[in-house]
Amino acid sequence: MAQSAVAWSPIARRALGRLAQATATYRMVVAEAGRSDIGRRFYEQGPERAGAALAAFLRSEMDAGRLKKRDASVAAMHLVALLEAETLHRREMGVAPMATHQQMKQMVARAVTVFMAAYGV
Repeated sequence: MAQSAVAWSPIARRALGRLAQATATYRMVVAEAGRSDIGRRFYEQGPERAGAALAAFLRSEMDAGRLKKRDASVAAMHLVALLEAETLHRREMGVAPMATHQQMKQMVARAVTVFMAAYGV
């Protein structure tokens, strides 16, 4: 793993931990989204803001030459998708238990490795 990828691992691990904790809230919002504007409001207050903050961080890494210069917003979506890839659907369906700290570390390491293969310099 590249040096900057090692530095990102704690950031990515925290993000993955937050995603795991938000599963119940996400399920409720999705269930209500067709009946009200709660889905849009939730997205604007949570995922949209988090995505913008992550994109800003990735843009600063690109500007510093630690990542290839690409669309930082798309890179942020890619990173989030990689972090969610191993657990999202199983968690949403209630068939996967909460990942342990060690499992989370391993999932984050794999996600960051793939991300850096695409965006690392």
